[in-house]
Amino acid sequence: MNNSPKQDDLVYTQHVFFCTNECAPCHPRELCKARGSDKLRTHMKVKTNELVLDRIRNNSARWSDRCELGPILVIYPEGVWYKCETTADVDGVLIEHMKKGNHVNDQMLGANE
Repeated sequence: MNNSPKQDDLVYTQHVFFCTNECAPCHPRELCKARGSDKLRTHMKVKTNELVLDRIRNNSARWSDRCELGPILVIYPEGVWYKCETTADVDGVLIEHMKKGNHVNDQMLGANE
């Protein structure tokens, strides 16, 4: 028997984890926060509301361990990773992936990157 909740029973259907990791200035890796991820995450929250995507939860994350590729985000439950360097990149992910259900291939990060 499958006891998994139905899509309509979920408070949020998707969770976005936007990396906002930061380290000391002497750290050898340039992390997502230093690349503007806070501003991009804020833009994503505003744009999510504008697009009335009310079953999507935008979260900060400090654990991606892929910051050298960033700024990055991951969308669950799919587990799809994206690089978003500009507000236009964020808009593309929101509209194409979150609203229309299509992957944004030119921004996706593969498992081996």
